[in-house]
Amino acid sequence: MQTGHRKDGSRVKKDRKLQSNQIINWIQFIVLLLALWFILSGIFELKFIAYGVCTCLIISFICLNHLTIKKKHSSAEYFILHLYWPRLIVYFLWLFKEIINAALYVSKVVLFQRDKLDPHIIWFRADYKNPVASVLLANSITITPGTVTVDILPGGIFAVHALTDELAEGLADGGMQKKVAKAFGENIEVVNLEYVYDESLAEPKYTRLKKTKFSGRAKSL
Repeated sequence: MQTGHRKDGSRVKKDRKLQSNQIINWIQFIVLLLALWFILSGIFELKFIAYGVCTCLIISFICLNHLTIKKKHSSAEYFILHLYWPRLIVYFLWLFKEIINAALYVSKVVLFQRDKLDPHIIWFRADYKNPVASVLLANSITITPGTVTVDILPGGIFAVHALTDELAEGLADGGMQKKVAKAFGENIEVVNLEYVYDESLAEPKYTRLKKTKFSGRAKSL
């Protein structure tokens, strides 16, 4: 972690992953493109190396700005290649195991235990700083058999369709959400929801999430 100073002189920690140095980002992107070029081509003649370098320079210059994203309602910028790669590898190995287990479980339920089928929507809040973490969680849920991410509302509120109560409970315990947070160097609190407090109304009140229409997202959530 890096440290900085507030106006009052006190020190404050800064997450290096939130910093966006365009020159460093560009160099990292070029190195990645060159590595892919040599791995996929397998040709190391001087002429092809020159082609590869020129191509990677042009592509990186054109695409660099598209790899920097901002979170809504925040000034923080994130370069999508600034990731904790060892932690992500561990996470993907764990996710692969979970996909296999879920596939076996769903197959057993569909073939032999159809009375356990109880499709329904569950809601939880997992508000990540990095938008890429939300994307990873949403896709991880969807590719795991038996669960599908239906929508992500503002404020990190996820709507997930679960095929059975067991699958819903597996998400409710927050294990996957926290593993994604750890892969991105974050620490979040997972909250299971049934109601949300809507302050945008003339008379603020709690709105039941199960009645929320996906086509009409409430920006205040």
